[in-house]
Amino acid sequence: MLEELQGVSLATGFCLRIHRCPIDWQSDIETLVEQGDAVAEGNNPMANEEGSLLCCDAIIPDFQPDRHWLGVYAFRANQWKLLDNFCLNEAKNEPCWFYPTENGKYLSWHSKLQLTTKPGIIAEPDFLDDKEEYSRENVQLLWSLMADDKEMTAVGITYKNLRIDWGLIRCKPEIFSTWSSFSVNDMESKPLEMISTICTTRKLTTSALASH
Repeated sequence: MLEELQGVSLATGFCLRIHRCPIDWQSDIETLVEQGDAVAEGNNPMANEEGSLLCCDAIIPDFQPDRHWLGVYAFRANQWKLLDNFCLNEAKNEPCWFYPTENGKYLSWHSKLQLTTKPGIIAEPDFLDDKEEYSRENVQLLWSLMADDKEMTAVGITYKNLRIDWGLIRCKPEIFSTWSSFSVNDMESKPLEMISTICTTRKLTTSALASH
């Protein structure tokens, strides 16, 4: 029942991958796209470059705090018991920095997704005291600026600073995705600077074309 309820709540999200460029890297994202190295599927376009590093590979559900509700359940006496139920915009807000903080140049790949998730569970339950009673005060909604967005995005939920993991059942990327390049310099007044952005299109297979 909980999985059925969850399956009709969070239906969209996005995938974000961030690759660190080698220190002496001289290319640019436009060239990588033109050469066919930076593709819509999000593979590392610098895989053959020494010093390239995958810093982030995350799937983030599209939390909409003004309309999504969070139900909190505990499994007791062989059944699920509802402990709390509230709109996400009533949760405590916690800012977080989603992008790398180490100085350097980076490439990011962003793709919107259609997805279905399992109900969320605490990723590291051993850090919780089983005897401690649940408290809504310990639920936090994480917010971060994504790239050069002017408004913050809800990127996750934690309980007592422990991550809530939403297991994936289905994940389908959209045909369009975006590659961006940016730099991080902690000596500047604006540490993260976006350099350029370019849209890429996923190639459809014959079977995919026939299904439309």
